Amino acid sequence: KQWYQRRVRGGVLVCYLSTYIVYLTFPASFLLISAITTSKMLLVRYPLRSAGWSTRRAHLVCAGCWICAATVDISLFIVDWDDISFGYKAYKCDYHFTAEVWKWLRPVLSIFTSLLPNIVVVITTCMLLFEARRVAKRGRGSLRWQGIMTVILTAVIYCLSILPFTVYLIAGPHISEEPPGWFHLHFYRCAWSVLLLSVVSNFYIYLLTVTSFRHFVFHKLSAKGLPVNQSDSESSIFKCEIPRQPMSRTF
Repeated sequence: KQWYQRRVRGGVLVCYLSTYIVYLTFPASFLLISAITTSKMLLVRYPLRSAGWSTRRAHLVCAGCWICAATVDISLFIVDWDDISFGYKAYKCDYHFTAEVWKWLRPVLSIFTSLLPNIVVVITTCMLLFEARRVAKRGRGSLRWQGIMTVILTAVIYCLSILPFTVYLIAGPHISEEPPGWFHLHFYRCAWSVLLLSVVSNFYIYLLTVTSFRHFVFHKLSAKGLPVNQSDSESSIFKCEIPRQPMSRTF
């Protein structure tokens, strides 16, 4: 009996922790990706000003993203911290938003933690492409296309993965289905599955665009005795470096 009680209590604790961790990490990742695309665009647009940026400023921006994301967990805890149980919609523990206040508070939080980061990512990614093309045409030094392609691919996959879940968060409180029908069951499952695409794809994006990371992975695989095509490991997929223009010396 004691073993069973410990097991139940441990399962409930894991259920609550996993739910609050999910509602903290996903908004934080959305805000961090929007910060990455914005900072990369500013680095390309203002290279001289950004040269003076310190790691402390970057840490403050990241801390601000985590603090903003924590408002979701704080809202869940204040409204009803115990509104969590295992659900068969996605076969996981989840917050059920049964309080009346969630009819307006949930869309507001979704707009600030999901919709606005999406808009920022789309705008800054388009501006990044425009600025990179402008710099490449001017021939202003060498443009690091690998980092730009990493940011762009991360932003594109992020927008595609978060869009269905954002639609569900905003429209969900206004669509009533008893019992749960296509929107609250099948669309929710598809949106949650697509949401994980952004997490799974990061490894492959870095493997595709970052040469040093690709060499590191191939080196580890070859050390384990796995067959690796050396020509692929030595080739750069995005060799788009703009040659540095020779500078005339003035005596």
